[in-house]
Amino acid sequence: MLHPFRRSVSLLGCGLLSLALLAGCGESVDSERQAAIYLESGAAYRQQGQYRAAMIEARNAIKYAPQKLEGYWLLADILAQLGNPHASNEVLMSLQGVEDPRHLKRIATNHVALGKLRSARELLATPALAANLSSDTDLQILQAKILAGEGRLDDALGQLQALIKRQPDAREAHLALATLQLQAHHKAAASSALRNWLQGHPEDAEFLALRAAIAAGDNQLELSERLLTQALQTLPQTDLLTPLKARVLRQLAAVLTQLGRSSEALAYSQLLARAAPGADEQRQKLNQALDLYRAGDFQQAEKLLSELYETSPGNQVGALLLGLVQYEQGNYEDASELLGDNVDPETMSAPVIEATALAQLREQRPADALALLREALLDHGDNARLQAIYGMAALQFAEHQESGAIALNKALSLDPERATLRLPLAEYYIRTGRVDQARAQIVSAANQAPADPRIQTAAIQFFLRAGEADTAQTMMGKFLEASPSQASTLVLAARLGLLNKDPASAKSLLARALKAEPGNTEALLTLGQMALQQRDWTTAGSHFKAAIDHSPDSVSAYKGLLSTYEVRGSVQAGLDALTALADSNGSAIPRAVIAEFLLRHNRLDDAAAQIRQVQAAATGDNYVGAVTTSVYRAQADAQRQARNLDAARNTLMAAIQLQPDNQDLLSDLVRLELLAGRTEEADKLIAQIRSQPNGAMLAALLAAAVEHTQGHPDKALAVLNARWKAAGEPAVAERLYALLKGMGQDRQALELASAWADQHPRDPRPLTILAMDAQQRGEVLVATRWYERSLTLQPDQPVVLNNLAWLKFEAGDAQAVELAQRASELAPTNASILDTYGWILFKRGNKQAALPILQRAARYAPDSKEIADHLAEAEKG
Repeated sequence: MLHPFRRSVSLLGCGLLSLALLAGCGESVDSERQAAIYLESGAAYRQQGQYRAAMIEARNAIKYAPQKLEGYWLLADILAQLGNPHASNEVLMSLQGVEDPRHLKRIATNHVALGKLRSARELLATPALAANLSSDTDLQILQAKILAGEGRLDDALGQLQALIKRQPDAREAHLALATLQLQAHHKAAASSALRNWLQGHPEDAEFLALRAAIAAGDNQLELSERLLTQALQTLPQTDLLTPLKARVLRQLAAVLTQLGRSSEALAYSQLLARAAPGADEQRQKLNQALDLYRAGDFQQAEKLLSELYETSPGNQVGALLLGLVQYEQGNYEDASELLGDNVDPETMSAPVIEATALAQLREQRPADALALLREALLDHGDNARLQAIYGMAALQFAEHQESGAIALNKALSLDPERATLRLPLAEYYIRTGRVDQARAQIVSAANQAPADPRIQTAAIQFFLRAGEADTAQTMMGKFLEASPSQASTLVLAARLGLLNKDPASAKSLLARALKAEPGNTEALLTLGQMALQQRDWTTAGSHFKAAIDHSPDSVSAYKGLLSTYEVRGSVQAGLDALTALADSNGSAIPRAVIAEFLLRHNRLDDAAAQIRQVQAAATGDNYVGAVTTSVYRAQADAQRQARNLDAARNTLMAAIQLQPDNQDLLSDLVRLELLAGRTEEADKLIAQIRSQPNGAMLAALLAAAVEHTQGHPDKALAVLNARWKAAGEPAVAERLYALLKGMGQDRQALELASAWADQHPRDPRPLTILAMDAQQRGEVLVATRWYERSLTLQPDQPVVLNNLAWLKFEAGDAQAVELAQRASELAPTNASILDTYGWILFKRGNKQAALPILQRAARYAPDSKEIADHLAEAEKG
């Protein structure tokens, strides 16, 4: 049997042989003949499912005969077939004044696919198409789709039925009719139409998929799976994932989930999420783009790269190519979204490697960046930018920190003007206990670039953490001299003023910041928080609303606005205000904020209702995605507690389809299978997770959970111990600590926490564990030191601040009030933290300030006897 790919090569070879023979006879091949050869080859490639090669041939045909429409049509048809009608129309509409009905019909078809019904209708009314409307089946189907899209469903159905009566073999008419019947909820009629067509065409995958969808809706899951499997088998092998195949895979994943075969469903879901075909044949065009890049012709490079990317939807190579130019033009956000990790450091230029490594770092993939850069520096050791990126990546690994510091120092020697490189060096010196060297780097950076906002922030934080408030204030004065009208500098100075209990100065600085940059979000948020602390609800609300106006996706602004209502006991009014903002500005953030609030207050159904109104695409936002995942997990947990395990599994799979690599969701799914007694299914899932990039740690955690669930804590302990010794990951340490405590091995747990703190000196969690342990043993001074060290690493830990405040209060230290206040500001709805703050104020004689805080604590925890007793005593006093 002749393999399809070999056949395509043979066909192309014949074309080249013909050209060689003609050239050998001294005859020249004209451009139109050359274009015809490319068209013939492109059509053959397309027929065989080799879409990349077909698109290349189509572009070659356009190049040799730009006046001929056939090359444009071939390229446009392939793009449309791959589910990219927008790119298809760009190809077609790049030609002006074309009146050929075949050309216009393609444009109209794409308009309908894009939902541009008015444009499609206007095009069908042009003389070139209107003249053919009564005789052209495709145009009549388009007209019916337009009618349906405009809400005239009955007219559309009638037109299609009349067309089928005249032309019983019109496949697209049958397909459109069945689709619209389903849209009109005429399920019986649609099922009948689909069965009738499939009797004569049993391998038509699109009709099989529609019938499978109906079967799934009727809970005929086994039938649906059979139909989808049959559809998948009939679909041809192609080098790019077609929309139809993606739809079949998506349906199959959903049906398998409902059948309880979650491991198979997960495999299909992850296949869809990662579908990214290779692009080795595009290497030649890559080099052409790189030549343009090196020459500084970014506009032409971007044009070529955009073209390559559009021809390969979802292709990581295309994303990398386009991201390279975006990076060089300073569009770092776009670059980080587009760049992938499929780059060969031996063949790619330094800018490609640099952009790729930066994207990997931003995507929290430092190990990948480190491996790439280590190899690249063998050929690019004198590239300051690569040395710098390698240094920053290496500093994230204990075993590579020293080489990272060396690389940063080398980068500075190659490019002394890059003062910000001193900041990660300073962090490294702090981690390794070399505070004086860290100070030298910070001071050098501040002297070298005193107007740089990153350096300003790092310097102030360094001196505040070191307890040198006076030095921080002096340094802030130098920064204000260097950038007296820079909004970020003024906001930083204002926040320092607030820490120094100088609200009047802070307010003046923030006013200057808003004058320098009207609508500065950070300034407005800080003013809002100040007003909130001063119980000036109206002013606070106006500042938060202004921040929202200027930054409609600011999570802090929406949360701040909701807080102004919450502290007044007008929660519903606050929720209504955020709902109105969501409706007016179209942002998904306010609904996510509402959902998070409702979830926190155990209103799960209401939270889920909010999330359902958020577009699935919005889950690409980190915050919205996190809230969506939290709601799904809470729903699944509620279903699990109600012993509705099938519903819980469906909920988790729906979430996993949005975030296929989310470790919390995958963990929940494995634990659900364990609860259902489906150990074999759980083991399959763990094996799949282990095979994923960076999946070994999660697999170990889940394998330990399996052992623990089956009553083998010693085996779970062995799994976690082995992983901790092999990789030393904090997540493993956290789980291992909990297991040791649960098994009563307190001494071993404490030793683990100490080792954790030594191996990860920038992680505050082990320090907090050690502090709590010391506090429980009554070792107040030891606990205090650990809490203070934890706060130097992460100052905004409300629980740590609360616990330290209580220790200071019991020791008679006046700092207790400040610590408790900071904790309450970070967790304004936490009853225990509010109780601590209010009680400390009361016991220190500030009864007037204590009473409203204790009242708020009682409102948030009405069943707490301790809080009620504190409030009662404060009311008496």
